[in-house]
Amino acid sequence: MDMLKGMQFYYISSFPLSQVKGFYKEFELEKYSNITVGIDSANFVKDYFEIIGFPYLAIYGKNKKLNKSFMGKMYNSQIKKVAEE
Repeated sequence: MDMLKGMQFYYISSFPLSQVKGFYKEFELEKYSNITVGIDSANFVKDYFEIIGFPYLAIYGKNKKLNKSFMGKMYNSQIKKVAEE
């Protein structure tokens, strides 16, 4: 996480609140001020961004423009490299 501490993350799930809370606690996400967790029970985010599968990762630059998006597992080094492009 030290490698990614300068980046903001938003974890958005359509799972029930109890499961999201379990995930939040299991991975101790409260320790990271750059991670925000939310629930999208209406699938607004999925529909708005036309996400066709999960896990889905969208990387935005400082200019708030989309750099790249990915579906599937990503590693810290890959995320940092794309974010710095």
